[in-house]
This record gives sequence, structure tokens and C-alpha cells, in this order.
Amino acid sequence: MKKKIVKEVVFNQGLLSNEFKATKLEIQELQADILKGSSKITDKKKVEYKLNALLHQMQEYVKNPYSGEVVKVGRFLEECLSILNMKHKELAEHLGLNRPNLSAIINGKRKLNIELAYVLGKVFHTDGKLWLDVQVKNEWIEYLKTISKSKKILAA
Repeated sequence: MKKKIVKEVVFNQGLLSNEFKATKLEIQELQADILKGSSKITDKKKVEYKLNALLHQMQEYVKNPYSGEVVKVGRFLEECLSILNMKHKELAEHLGLNRPNLSAIINGKRKLNIELAYVLGKVFHTDGKLWLDVQVKNEWIEYLKTISKSKKILAA
């Protein structure tokens, strides 16, 4: 398939939809074209694109049915820090937290509250509710695992 046609297929089908169908070679050709053009993109735009991609990952994680895999809020936070090349201490100061509290959130030992989710939304240009949705999905998965274990115990 010619490169122009591959691009049309990608954008006609929707790059972010789950219905995208292309061969491995077509995808590789598209990636090569994108990489060639990426040298013209400013660093600020690259960061924006990466944050948008992470936002999409979070949305997909929340909306996908139970998969058994828990992706902690902290993992998404770590990715944000990586994209922004930011240290934990810097984010903690920006959020008005001390570093141990931020570390507890990142490590899954402390839950987000509504206010912190709101602030994270503002800092990373996302919907603050999305951060809470990730946390609630994780709690739901853990709860279902607990119920499953207790049913096995009762059945034994």
C-alpha cells in the first residue's frame, strides 16, 4: 500500500479507535513518516502530545472492562513526571504536599482525595475526575478479587 493511502486509511479509520486495521509494514511506514516530521515539532508540542497520549491511556484503562490488571494512579503519575522531566520533590512542592505524602500516593499507600484529584487535573491538563476514576476502578478490581477469594474459602 502506498504511503499516502496508508495515511488516509489511518486518519479515515481514526488513529485512536480500536477499529484501526493495518499491517505491521503499513504501521512501520507510518511511524517512519511521523518520525521524519517529528524533528519539526517543538519540544513543548512533543510534551503536549505525550501527555495527551497518556490521558488517552488513562481513559482506555478506566473504560475497559475488568481485566484483572491493576494500574495504580502512581504509575500514571510517574509517567507524567517522566514526560515533564520533573522530580518528585518539584511536583510535591507544586501540589502543596510534602514529599513522603506524594511518595505514598505514587506507591499506592495513600489514596487521592477529591481536592488532590482536582489539582492533578489542573497540573496535567486532564479532568481531575479521571484520576479518581482510575483509583475507583483499582479499588473495584481489588474488591472483586477479595470476594472471589472468600467464595473459594466458603466453597471449600
